Amino acid sequence: MYAKKVIAILLFAAVLLGACAPTTPVSTEVSNAPAQPAQPTQAEQPAEAPEQPTEEAKPVVVSVWVTDAPAVRKAAEEYEKLTGKKVIVEEIAREVLQEKEKTELTSKTGAYDLLWVPSEWVAELAEGQLLEPLNPYMENSSLPQPDQADWASPGAVEAYNYKGNLYGFPVALDTVFLYYRTDLIEKAPETWDEYLQVAKEQTNDQRYGATLFGKLPESIAWDFINYFWSFGGEILDENFRPTVNSPEGVASLTYFTDLLNKEQVVSPGVSTYEYPEVLAAFQQDKAAMVLQWNAAYADFGNPEASPAIYDKFNATVLPGKQMEDGTINRKVIGHVWGFVMNASSQNKEEAYSFLVYLTGKEGLKYFPTDGASINVNSKAVLSDPAMIEAHPEFELLNESFQYLQLWPTTTATSQIILTIAQEASSALVGSKTPQQAMDDANKAIDDLMQQAGYY
Repeated sequence: MYAKKVIAILLFAAVLLGACAPTTPVSTEVSNAPAQPAQPTQAEQPAEAPEQPTEEAKPVVVSVWVTDAPAVRKAAEEYEKLTGKKVIVEEIAREVLQEKEKTELTSKTGAYDLLWVPSEWVAELAEGQLLEPLNPYMENSSLPQPDQADWASPGAVEAYNYKGNLYGFPVALDTVFLYYRTDLIEKAPETWDEYLQVAKEQTNDQRYGATLFGKLPESIAWDFINYFWSFGGEILDENFRPTVNSPEGVASLTYFTDLLNKEQVVSPGVSTYEYPEVLAAFQQDKAAMVLQWNAAYADFGNPEASPAIYDKFNATVLPGKQMEDGTINRKVIGHVWGFVMNASSQNKEEAYSFLVYLTGKEGLKYFPTDGASINVNSKAVLSDPAMIEAHPEFELLNESFQYLQLWPTTTATSQIILTIAQEASSALVGSKTPQQAMDDANKAIDDLMQQAGYY
């Protein structure tokens, strides 16, 4: 079993290296100083002895959402021991992260030096000159540098590249699993038709067969997009023109909203559901199946957190749309999260030094144990035997990444996500038909792309 898990990890790294490798490498030098036994690498500490902070020394301030804040604090504590430099960690609730961080960046106060940002925000923020390009710091030999040979996914790093400048280092690449009750469901559904049938069979007075992420401003978009892509929908064509109101797009939204409005296999309250509510529905035996992020695997398997189901569940890849030729079209959303530097930071070199430490193997090792982002961008961490033993879901991650798809990289992507969320919500609550909602989404995205100068 151990050997299989090691192989799965190596396959995972190979898949990402092959599928996501950038067309041009990051043009920076990597420190090649020979490793010394029991000595931290250059990426982990400055070359000189740690300086004692002076009264004037400014701490580095890092914003991160609550689920990964404990991991960042652990890394910050170790960094302070190594360097004498203080780091302050500001945790932000998941549901207000985007609003709070974008408000801070646009206000240009420099209150946060480093910010927890998904890759789909980078183009918009970089175009607005709100992020600090990292290239000059990566070329500065007096600063610690990332160990690029340890990057598990150069493609995840490339997701933070915009117009030739690198704006951040990734921490993890996340995706969504189908979790189901093994004491209730003998075989996991392979297609969306099978998924609906199982959901009908499992809906009763005690629990619903399934559930949804239905909450605005954007959680619903991250859930619905899995159905949309697997039904054959595309957001933009090769000329950046929207195509969300295609027959495939409308069919996917019809299926999605029918789970509530026609089939009634999800709770009537799903329009208020996002990560915590979907998590609780499965933990509390209120839903027999859920589409949920891979980070939830540990919570579901924890007897204290999930006493009702911890030994009665399994996870698998998402169902897909069965095509006319009999093949199953699966598409699964991928999400790259990492840290970027605020262009208004007044402490940039110190911020960069901590960024290198935090997103290197010495900092990343805390995320799987103390945070929610387990699939970190470090070969050393991913191949650690203790990590493999603690996270059996790594094998499923490897399988799921075959079907991975990311939001399109444009300066309007954040607004596109919000638009899809708003229109999907309108259809879910019944204020618009799926056709009306997708027509309105298509027009709104067309306006966004024109305003952004794509045509």
